[in-house]
Amino acid sequence: MVGEEQLICQDVETDVIMEDKVHIPLLHQLVGEYSDGIVRVESSKVDGLNAFEVVHADHTLITCHPDVLRSIDRFLRQGVL
Repeated sequence: MVGEEQLICQDVETDVIMEDKVHIPLLHQLVGEYSDGIVRVESSKVDGLNAFEVVHADHTLITCHPDVLRSIDRFLRQGVL
């Protein structure tokens, strides 16, 4: 958790789907090897998450990645990632 602030409302189920693929190698050098070139995977884990998943997708295209779409569908139908 960053500082003393509560980042996630405890009354809302919050899940994160993170990606770890980068198309521009320079971004890995700047952000870190285990990242999407924009955000480090470890930085996206915050206190209060109900679920956390990493898919091999690019930051820009994560919203249309088949694994992400399957996870969202499963979450909406069954309540789990």
